[in-house]
Amino acid sequence: MKRFKFVLCLLILIFTFASVAQAKEAVELEKTVVTATRTEKAVKDAPASVTIITKEEIEATSARYVDDLLRDIVGVDVKRPRGISSSCTHIRLRGFSHPRGTLLLRDGIPINRIACGGGKLNEIPVEFVGRIEVVRGINSSLYGTSAMGGVINIITKKPEKELKGTVEGSYGTFNTWNSGVTLSGTAKEKLGYQLYYNHLETDGYNPWSDSFIATKPAWVQKKFREAIVDQDRNADNVFAKLTYEIDSSSTLGFAYSYWDDDISNGRKYNYNEFERNRTSLTYEKQGKLNISANLYYLDEDFEFTYDRKPSAGNAFDTIEMISKIPVDDIGGMMSISFPIKKAHLLTVGTDHRLGKMENKCDWQISARKTRTEGKQYRGAFFVQDEIDTGRFLTTLSARVDWYKIYDGSFYDSTGPSEKYSDKSGEEFNPKFGLVYHLTDSTTLRGSVGRASNIPYLYSLYGTWECPPGKFNEGNPDLDLEYTIGYEAGIEQRFGNQVMLRMTGFYNDINDWMARIYNKTQAGVKYYRWENVDKVETSGIELEAEYRPVASLKLYANYGYLDTKIREYKDGPQLEGNRLIDQPRHRFNAGFTYTNPDLFTINLRQRYVSDRYDDMENTQKLDEYATFDVKISRDITKFIKASLEVEDIFNKTWQESYQWETPGRMIFGRVKVMF
Repeated sequence: MKRFKFVLCLLILIFTFASVAQAKEAVELEKTVVTATRTEKAVKDAPASVTIITKEEIEATSARYVDDLLRDIVGVDVKRPRGISSSCTHIRLRGFSHPRGTLLLRDGIPINRIACGGGKLNEIPVEFVGRIEVVRGINSSLYGTSAMGGVINIITKKPEKELKGTVEGSYGTFNTWNSGVTLSGTAKEKLGYQLYYNHLETDGYNPWSDSFIATKPAWVQKKFREAIVDQDRNADNVFAKLTYEIDSSSTLGFAYSYWDDDISNGRKYNYNEFERNRTSLTYEKQGKLNISANLYYLDEDFEFTYDRKPSAGNAFDTIEMISKIPVDDIGGMMSISFPIKKAHLLTVGTDHRLGKMENKCDWQISARKTRTEGKQYRGAFFVQDEIDTGRFLTTLSARVDWYKIYDGSFYDSTGPSEKYSDKSGEEFNPKFGLVYHLTDSTTLRGSVGRASNIPYLYSLYGTWECPPGKFNEGNPDLDLEYTIGYEAGIEQRFGNQVMLRMTGFYNDINDWMARIYNKTQAGVKYYRWENVDKVETSGIELEAEYRPVASLKLYANYGYLDTKIREYKDGPQLEGNRLIDQPRHRFNAGFTYTNPDLFTINLRQRYVSDRYDDMENTQKLDEYATFDVKISRDITKFIKASLEVEDIFNKTWQESYQWETPGRMIFGRVKVMF
């Protein structure tokens, strides 16, 4: 905490000094956003709280993963439970404690999976990210399911006009090797291409918390420690993109990504294997009539290997079960935007998606086999009217979603099987947004709307262990959740260099889908998905950004968040508790300095207050503060070297009740450009 207070005071002094210093060059802060309304507009005109990460800012950070770029943004919670050994990262906005509440897009195409609700950002190469748009606040009126906390759109770069490429390699803590190659260019002036390959391997580390192991009986502790291994990981990622310029206003695009990841969960017989193929086809036309259309397909195969649970003196000493989960996910969207007279810009569109999942479990220490499966279809129609009357900008939008959950069944080779009833329904999600430019430099904005989430397939039919020792059981009777959300804020700019923003929000959530403790069996906790009657989240976000010169950016932001279970008839003992892993206080600060003749340095500090790892609020996670630094330098015109140090002061903390972070990690990287 002393270091946190010191850095906070230092940043205040820097901001004070900078505000009175004579700037040698002005920096334009004005940016545009397309995600907030599906149409391009200035950030100051957007009816939501928006943060843009530009191409220049991305390159200055030397980030290795897309989620690294999101950690500093107010209202965004980035959780990588096992550091370099994590195959996934949880991205959450504004207190919605499950990743399903944040919609992730790649070039406008959803990458949240219909199977588990969350998305995987590690399949998107940072090398090809041109900008990131973070739109906080509910947006189901345009995007449907998952847009409760907000929308994050990762927009990839356009192919280079001439052939360019990079080859890079990095090495660091835990014998971690990371290598990659990229190619980008245009053939015959119209056909653009981008190719990427990356390989990662690491010995990993032992993440198990001693305090967690100590909660087990003595004989289980002994067996547990005997089974512990480092979380080694081996991953390959391929990304390819083709664009064809039909004419000066229309473009056809094709993208494909492949992701393969094998990772140990920290015990000898407990590990995962993931494989994902994602394909998309897009069409964009700009002009008086703007058209956007896409088709996408996702083919996933997950295999989870679980070790023996404590029983009759045996534990963790052999494979107990292998769970295979194949998933198919196909969808498409089309929208058209066009002006009506001078004051109106109308957008209409339709959205469709179909997914199916199986969960096949094969017990290795018995003859039992089970299989659960189900399908889900979603369709939607949406409309939006943007009304510009000068200082007032009004946005009216609404979306009708209809869905069907069907062909659900459970098979058990040792017991009764079951056919689940089909379910269907409709949802109407409207939103009203208002922006008022009080002056040329002062903007007021507010919105109210409704957002809903359709249960994803895992929560309905899945049975899986995550993390090890915590089993999650699906619930075919789970109902969808919805929220009424409110937001109001003010933004103040001083010239083109300083931006200050304050935003308040409140979400009234109904039938929140949560994993509720059900039973303990053989030392393993079982959780079942249930609907919690009433939950609320509210908070305040403060942001400051200062650019005295083009080479220097300073920022600081603070988020206050309050989450509460307001009513739960089936579990009144949980009423008043906070949601899982949601801190009340979060503070980010740092700066980026770029000098082509010297180096680029990025220093950042994060503070996160205490939070809980369970709905019962018994597993408390302590507050922490951490500091990261990245320094890069152009050795020659074609060679760049960088050094990255995460958690400079080697202060570990618990990302979950079971696992601790690895502490200080150091990575060196060399990139060759041609």
